[in-house]
Amino acid sequence: MYGRVVLWTGNCQPVVSPGACKKEFVSRTIHVREIATIDDMSATDRTYLLRMPPLVATGWSDPYGFFIVGVPPGTYSVFVEDGGREYCNWLRVVGGVDYMCPVEIGLDFTDFNIEVDHASW
Repeated sequence: MYGRVVLWTGNCQPVVSPGACKKEFVSRTIHVREIATIDDMSATDRTYLLRMPPLVATGWSDPYGFFIVGVPPGTYSVFVEDGGREYCNWLRVVGGVDYMCPVEIGLDFTDFNIEVDHASW
């Protein structure tokens, strides 16, 4: 799996002056875990992992946000460290279950970009 990590900050509402919304590529630790559900997330902030499913692999993005993590084929959840906690800001519902940041890895490389959102929308 490979991709980039981007951090959004500032006020990204369309009526704000240009330059108020910032997008930058960042260096972060990436954790690939067995699939996580919304029940594994913090009840007060559904973007941070509370209960840790088993760790499959760890990787790091470089100062330009690029990363590559080798994992065997399967379905996993991908988290990025943010303020000392593991962050994920989207989910996919399958069969009535909310899976957090799932990615399906096949025999080939999988392109998977990670966005950390601290912006106002």
